[in-house]
Amino acid sequence: MHVSTVVRARRFAQHKRFQRGDMEETADLTLLARLLDEDNDENVFLFDESGNEIELEQIATIVHDSQIYAIMRPLDAEEDEAVVFLVDPKDEESINVVEDEKLAEKVLELYHEKAGV
Repeated sequence: MHVSTVVRARRFAQHKRFQRGDMEETADLTLLARLLDEDNDENVFLFDESGNEIELEQIATIVHDSQIYAIMRPLDAEEDEAVVFLVDPKDEESINVVEDEKLAEKVLELYHEKAGV
């Protein structure tokens, strides 16, 4: 399974429902908002550089050295396989695969510490 270096979020079908008084409303969420929403349990849909859609399960969002990282597992991957993405808060609709193995391992280590694994 190959995930391209830069992926773009699908721009539709990701909405957040919230209650305001007696009215229920929905709001479109950016990729960044979805990744940072602790209550989001929906899968994330991304497009690779070739336009292929990839569905991922969000595992965690980790902050390390003032950077935001998302750990996600492609649904077609093995259970113990995950991809670490660098999230750019200035570009709310794309993320980059972390290709530096040491950095990816550090982010995964921080996740394990946070999760108590």
